[in-house]
Amino acid sequence: MKPIPFLGGSLDDLRAFPRTPGGKRDTNWIGYSEGSTPMTESVWDALEDTPTEAENMKLRSSLMIAISEAVSGWQVTQTDAARRLGVTQPRLNDLLRGRVGKFSLDALVALAARAGLAVHLEITLAA
Repeated sequence: MKPIPFLGGSLDDLRAFPRTPGGKRDTNWIGYSEGSTPMTESVWDALEDTPTEAENMKLRSSLMIAISEAVSGWQVTQTDAARRLGVTQPRLNDLLRGRVGKFSLDALVALAARAGLAVHLEITLAA
């Protein structure tokens, strides 16, 4: 990963991304004013060394947000939520704090399933 100065609150910043008309988060958006153009397509494109790594991080961050929102909706303690997901409370805390580097894509798909979420993958040709 490229070294960068930290300028945000991680998961909270990711949650603030706008949603597309279909209700999905637009993770390819970086804030810009009207009339200007974005500097990059995605925050992950700017942070990661390769397009492959950036795509992986986009998927992982989207899954983390969805799982975090599902857990928040349960309105239970982190200990109870962790038990429900089959992980330790510190592991759940890592997820809720947006520590994306601590989770593989496989682990997040498994957690999403345990959280009662259906995961769908859309594959298209790159622009």
